[in-house]
Amino acid sequence: MLLGTKRILGFEALLRWQHPQQGLISPFKFIEAAEDTGLLVSTGQWLILEACKQLAAWKRVLATTEPLSVSANISAKQLADSGFVSTLEAILRQTGTDPSQFFVEITENVAAANPQLTATILSQLRQLRVGVILDDFGSGTSSLRGLCQLPLEALKIDRSLVAAMLLDRTASDTVELIVLLAQRLKMKAIAEGIESAKQLDHLYALGCEVGQGYLLSQPVEAKAAELLLRAKGSVPQVKVAGAQ
Repeated sequence: MLLGTKRILGFEALLRWQHPQQGLISPFKFIEAAEDTGLLVSTGQWLILEACKQLAAWKRVLATTEPLSVSANISAKQLADSGFVSTLEAILRQTGTDPSQFFVEITENVAAANPQLTATILSQLRQLRVGVILDDFGSGTSSLRGLCQLPLEALKIDRSLVAAMLLDRTASDTVELIVLLAQRLKMKAIAEGIESAKQLDHLYALGCEVGQGYLLSQPVEAKAAELLLRAKGSVPQVKVAGAQ
């Protein structure tokens, strides 16, 4: 979401499992199980397909001219799968999704697991016009040199830095440096985990223009997300100090 105008730019597709007996199961548990049973790659493909189908459905129903994107988190195993790029291309074609409106999100650790492979796959994604977001930036160990060599669209500022920045000057300075770095590299800086109006105001003052978090919206199902989009694509109850 744009922090200044509160306009929704897109959604991050999240996987949740509502178990009939155990209730809502943490993704950390069932994703680990999917990896152990060899289902992680096929589960990731299903998530991308459903996300793209939903994006296409919103565009048909809402008939909006505003650009709207969707992103999905990609694991190291998915990235290393030989059919990842071709499968993604087929899904985009099947659903009629503009590649420039789909983003894959990878963490610093995934990017660093096999730098040469990562650079190759991300270059192929760029040829498809699919954007790449570096997730949880500031929590890993990626080098600035390695960062500059990757075709990235945005850096997501790790939620731990956002949570600490109001009480910790070092964390605040780090957030500001990430915003400046993104601007110099012609990327977007996206703040994760915004949970209070003070955090939002501080990020906006530091020059961060895009963010996500419970203050703006908790994870919601597709129908609830559509209601947000119908509200002129904004969240009016959130006010940013200094924004028009």
